[in-house]
Order: sequence, then C-alpha cells, then structure tokens
Amino acid sequence: MDYVEHFLHAATTRGVGFVAVESGPSGEEIVAEIHGYSPEIFCFSHVLTDLTIAVTPRQQGSGLGRRLFSHFLRAVDEQRPHISRIELFARESNTRALAFYESLGFEREGAFRDRVLNSDGSLESDIPMARLRT
Repeated sequence: MDYVEHFLHAATTRGVGFVAVESGPSGEEIVAEIHGYSPEIFCFSHVLTDLTIAVTPRQQGSGLGRRLFSHFLRAVDEQRPHISRIELFARESNTRALAFYESLGFEREGAFRDRVLNSDGSLESDIPMARLRT
C-alpha cells in the first residue's frame, strides 16, 4: 500500500498519471493505469521517470495500452513542456513490451545486467529506455 500511495502522490504533485475505467455489471473497474513523475532533485527536473503501465490481462492486446500510453505522451508534451526525457525499464525477456515501447519512440540505452531476480532464482537484465523530446 505504501508503494501505491508513494507513486500516486508523486504522479499528482510532479508528474502525470491516468487510469482507464470500464463499466460492467458490478460497477466500474480500473482496467489500466499509467504514471510517471520527476525526481525531487533539481538536476533531474527535466526527466519523467519510474514510468509504469499496467493493463489487466483480459484487455492486453486490445489496443487499450497503446491508446492510454499515447494519451500519456500527449499530456506530457502539452502540459509539461520542461520535460525533455521520459524513461522506463523493461525486463530483457519481455520482448513484446520492448517492441511496444520502441514503437512509441523509446530507444534502448544499454542494459543493467542481472538486475532483476526472478521468482525461480534466475537473474535477468533490466533494459533502460528513453524517449527524448525532439
């Protein structure tokens, strides 16, 4: 819960965040979420980082993630003109996500080797990616 409270506070005070809601028989349900924020240190105030997107499994592949991410990028471009760098990380095994981020203009910037400890005890690299404002 602390993690969620932290990123919600950071996204609302110094970043951007959106949720996608779907109406169903049992009411409204959050089906996707995206957020990112600037660090509190001045020298990184032009950076939007810790970008996270989550889409419920039943909505994955429907285009919802792309629409939400595109909306997010437009909002950053229009509402946060001082942001010149948006960055995220993706696991090296998540080839689908890596290709998705590249299709949105993100570029790979190397690898943090053996940074991620998987539940089976194996290690894999985290791939840093960034989209620079042109």
